[in-house]
Amino acid sequence: MFNHAIYISPRYQVSDYIDLNLRLDSNDETWRQAIDILKDRIENRFLLIIQDQLDKLRANFGIIDYSFSVMALNCLLIETMRQFKKGIDTTESNYRGANQAAFVEFFKQSYFFRDHFSQDTAKTFYKHIRCGILHQAQTQSNSQLTIDQDSMVERIENNCIRVDVEKFTYALFEDYEDYVSILNQRDKDTVYRRNFIKKMNHIVQGNRR
Repeated sequence: MFNHAIYISPRYQVSDYIDLNLRLDSNDETWRQAIDILKDRIENRFLLIIQDQLDKLRANFGIIDYSFSVMALNCLLIETMRQFKKGIDTTESNYRGANQAAFVEFFKQSYFFRDHFSQDTAKTFYKHIRCGILHQAQTQSNSQLTIDQDSMVERIENNCIRVDVEKFTYALFEDYEDYVSILNQRDKDTVYRRNFIKKMNHIVQGNRR
């Protein structure tokens, strides 16, 4: 809230989205405005900050700690993107292992990740990287973050992985850009548009309580 107005992105208030009365059959201009709200939210909460930290990592390679904040935001962005694609309010947690399954599903369904992650390395990423950074502020076991390795993900000893933060981040940016491109095409994927409305309605309802 700022000046008694509730914002869902830096430029847009909750009322801006509500006033669109967005429906699957809304006209192109209404959809463009709704997608602009999404872009303002995602790019300012995630992409711009991630890029800034990634630039600092590249400029100061010895200060590898930047990679941890980059990957933490990447993991939050993955969950956010998946929720938009599926039209859900939160990452599932209704059964043991649901959060891990969500990450595995994201990697295997994304054109930009599926050739880099196997079922096993996706699970390892979730346990060692995502949970390690978000719960203990460090990667678990001997899994590592780096830049300038040949592949996005490499297997190392003791069933651990080494992830190239830069390659991973730019693949995630491409996944986001692909999602926005699909949303902008009326007849491309109505499931994505329908689920976008569901997710935005969850966000709006959550900010009106």
